[in-house]
Amino acid sequence: MSKLSKLINSPALYFRDALDNYIKRTSNGKKHNAIPAEKRKAGNKKAVVSSKRVVNKYDPKAIYSMYYESSPLDPNTVLYEAFHGSSVSDSPYAIFKKWLEIDTEKKFKHIWALKHLGEIPEELKNNPQVSFVEVGSKEYVRFLCTSKYLFNNSTFPSYFIRRKEQVYVNTWHGVPLKKMFKDEGSTPTVHKNSARNFLQASHIVLPNEYTARKLLNSADVDNLVFKSRVQTSNLRADLILSADPLEQKKKLGIDACKKVILYAPTWRGELNKSTSNATEILSFVQSLKRNLGDEYEVVLSVHNMARKHIVLLDDSIKIINENIEINEFLSAVDVLISDYSSIIFDYLVLSRPVILYCYDLQQYESSRGFYFAIQEFPASVCMDEESVLHCIKNNDYPDVDTSSVKPSEPFYMPKDEGGASRLIHQLLEPEAVAYEEPRKKKIIAYVGGLRNNGITTSAVNLSKSIDHEKFELTIVTAGSDIDNDEERKETLLRFDNRCSFIHKAGAMCLSKSEKNLLDKFYKHNVFFSDEHLMHVNRVFERESKRLLGDIQWDIVIDFSGYARYWALLLANTSAKTKVIYQHNDMLSEQLARFPILKGIFEVYNLFDKIISVSKPTMNLNISNLLPLYPKLKGKFDYVHNAIVPDEIKQKSLDEGIIIHNLERFVPNKIQTRDGRVKLEGILLPKDEMINFVNVGRLSPEKDQTKLILAFKTISQKYANCHLYIMGAGPLEATLLELIEELDLTERVSLTGQLSNPFYFVSKCDCFVSSSNYEGQPMVLLEALTIGLPVISTNIPGSASVLQNKYGHLVENSIAGLVSGMDNFLSNDLESSPFCPHTYVEHTKKMFETKVCQL
Repeated sequence: MSKLSKLINSPALYFRDALDNYIKRTSNGKKHNAIPAEKRKAGNKKAVVSSKRVVNKYDPKAIYSMYYESSPLDPNTVLYEAFHGSSVSDSPYAIFKKWLEIDTEKKFKHIWALKHLGEIPEELKNNPQVSFVEVGSKEYVRFLCTSKYLFNNSTFPSYFIRRKEQVYVNTWHGVPLKKMFKDEGSTPTVHKNSARNFLQASHIVLPNEYTARKLLNSADVDNLVFKSRVQTSNLRADLILSADPLEQKKKLGIDACKKVILYAPTWRGELNKSTSNATEILSFVQSLKRNLGDEYEVVLSVHNMARKHIVLLDDSIKIINENIEINEFLSAVDVLISDYSSIIFDYLVLSRPVILYCYDLQQYESSRGFYFAIQEFPASVCMDEESVLHCIKNNDYPDVDTSSVKPSEPFYMPKDEGGASRLIHQLLEPEAVAYEEPRKKKIIAYVGGLRNNGITTSAVNLSKSIDHEKFELTIVTAGSDIDNDEERKETLLRFDNRCSFIHKAGAMCLSKSEKNLLDKFYKHNVFFSDEHLMHVNRVFERESKRLLGDIQWDIVIDFSGYARYWALLLANTSAKTKVIYQHNDMLSEQLARFPILKGIFEVYNLFDKIISVSKPTMNLNISNLLPLYPKLKGKFDYVHNAIVPDEIKQKSLDEGIIIHNLERFVPNKIQTRDGRVKLEGILLPKDEMINFVNVGRLSPEKDQTKLILAFKTISQKYANCHLYIMGAGPLEATLLELIEELDLTERVSLTGQLSNPFYFVSKCDCFVSSSNYEGQPMVLLEALTIGLPVISTNIPGSASVLQNKYGHLVENSIAGLVSGMDNFLSNDLESSPFCPHTYVEHTKKMFETKVCQL
């Protein structure tokens, strides 16, 4: 059987063979397995060889895809990971410990994922039920893909995809005091893989309702995660309440009669850098030891990076290491000193004193921010060492009894011993869960690259005009491309704040054969057979699960219609209705600008509807595309672009101007540095002039060249007129040369992009569009809403807006534009008033009936 035949007829067998070959190729024929605990004894150098040390570098995404397609789940394997493999600890450890106790028949195999296999806790090294894998290794990837049960208190890698029968329990590692994810206000997509993990999880177990609300909302998934998947249970309390304090003291060689003070500060260093605040931490601990005497033992718990430096500086300090689980050790702690770490919440179950040593409170709060004032926490808040020592010596602590706190409040920490046991029984003997039917329809849309253009404006307007009582709208984006792009960041802020965002995390999981098939499509923009299409669809069905989890969307919309990846991804979701938009004459776009659109045309048949933004544009696309793709018959329809009239009118009145030398000035770029403000902008149109304005990308389809040539004729006839062209694009330099060549530098101005174009447009006298083709130009709708007279070339998209009554259509030529502007200057144009609110209601109804099928 050939490779292709095997791939078509028996994909599991094909991928199994491919997987074996891949492992041999990347490991010199040696297949590495998980290392059982009993082989991890000191001095056994052979046993500690990392399974990442291979002859050829391998791609975990590729090997994951092959395991995903070929290897069944192992119903008796459990994989645990905590803090990205930093330790055996936290809620996963509480579950692990209880599972070992429950599993009297020793039926299950337990796998711990660690960054460094040399840091396995001593007590687990001789346990035959427990094995360890190095995070990122081939064996890690295998267990991640084939273990029936998965537990993590943070996130799995971006290539992880939960399989249908897999159980993935996320037990996030803390109660939010510090602002998280999108609330931090730093990089917009900082939470992309965390959000993705929450969407992948079958269960999310959190200590209280407050944590669930803050965590899921800050990750932008609170409207997307099934509420039945979110449970409240204080799993870490199992470790704290069940541990033997004397045994914990013994691990660090602490006298049983001594009181224990634990200092656990928040990490303030920079990951992957050698610098840390170890010196300051060490100085504080030494001060406590000097001033408190033999009655107390001071213990330190810090990030691994700081721990290494402190041990080098003073090896007499007692430090929590890999052999001590911090939550178990809390049982032996009499006084906890911390600051902004979530450990302060876990410790509340003991109702013992807490001191918050916040020497940098103002700085930390301004840089990170808190969900509530630190002073509200039931603890002594100290700003210096002297205050800390005073509290301890005088036993001066506030009441820490939280028994009357409500579940919705951050300090709700029930003494919930037994949570881990209940969870395990629930997972092993699952009951049928009746998922509540969502009251609103779930819509997900890809809206393009978030550039400042008509498609983006239309998408933003749709987000604001959609009925949010009927629909939950989620926008999916390309992810980290946004973080370092100011234009895209600003665009995100323009969308309605009731929308959710899913940002792409990581890259596709592709085997070599799958990559070849996809590359073949991308190169030629055609599927060479039904089998070729079938396998590309298979890849994107898996990719949609990787990125979106198993959310049951009602409607998916490729609102952009220009990106093959997103068209294929959305088409391969399990949504009830799949829609792709056409914002223009797509065949002309393909021939003139975007050859890859041929690949989009190949994907159209995977959608239920192909929506143009105007009836003439729909008819043009039908006549151009249906002869080439006859299977698309019956799929075409049209829905007008949305506008937000009140916002347009308000911005047109917004006098965001600067008075400079008695002239009005509109800024288009504002920079602040060292208390100084630098402005760049454009002077407002002069009242004594007749001012024409054009708004659009400086590119061939908008054809501002034709407009400038037409205006040359007008300027020779009329001395009191001016032309403003607003926008940016590849033809900017060419247009400037033309303006100079025609001696129009005093009569034609390129303004660039303005943050608020509406105010500037409102100060002009007439809007002129010179486009060669358009879908349904947003700029015409906006100009009509402002109340400006409009002249446009007679092309289908523009004609659908003006309808021979709201503006004036002219021949698509230099002469046509000359005629239109000449008639305006001669007061020889009449038009009917445009009612934007009537238009909005009509457009809203079109969207709901044609796209949402209400």
